Amino acid sequence: MAHTIMAHMIRAHTVLEHTVMLPTARPSLALLFLAIVLATLAACGGAPTKVVTSGDADSPTGGIGLAYIERDIKESRHRRYELDPDGTLRIGSGRAALLDQTDWKGVATPEQIAAIVGAARASGIFDGPPTCEPQLVDGDEMIFTTVEFAMPKGDPRGKRSYQLEGRCPSILPLRAAFEQASRARFVNQLDALPQAGAQAPRPK
Repeated sequence: MAHTIMAHMIRAHTVLEHTVMLPTARPSLALLFLAIVLATLAACGGAPTKVVTSGDADSPTGGIGLAYIERDIKESRHRRYELDPDGTLRIGSGRAALLDQTDWKGVATPEQIAAIVGAARASGIFDGPPTCEPQLVDGDEMIFTTVEFAMPKGDPRGKRSYQLEGRCPSILPLRAAFEQASRARFVNQLDALPQAGAQAPRPK
């Protein structure tokens, strides 16, 4: 059934990419269909918590694994971030994120890890689900977010997954921390490029 639902989602997204929006505030049928599918998944509990894994307390993240997955249907923006206890950071965007995949992998710096884990702690997700604010007026009800975490080995809180609908202010700093870490990968790629040497003076 999950494969059937995902197939419908992909087809709806394909239709959405080729839909010409008329000058009206009403969303297209394809957009509404994809929103209904994701809302149904959220109501059914969404995907099981198998993305994240627990680690030892002395690992780079303190044994915590995190995943932040967001699908903004109205804006056709999809993002996926995963942080493993060993500091591995995986990122997926666009079609890759829509298909529950990532298309980049690297190692987060201690500063990035501290920012991400700190934002997760501050959001309160380790103690309970965040509060979201669906608002039919501006289309925020078409934002679907999954947040998953795994506590260190031996922690009684274990693993947990939240399927959320609407705008969730308390977890926006967590998204921002992941985004900041994802932007740093471009800086690292630029730094890895060979530096231009000093140009020899042109002969007169």
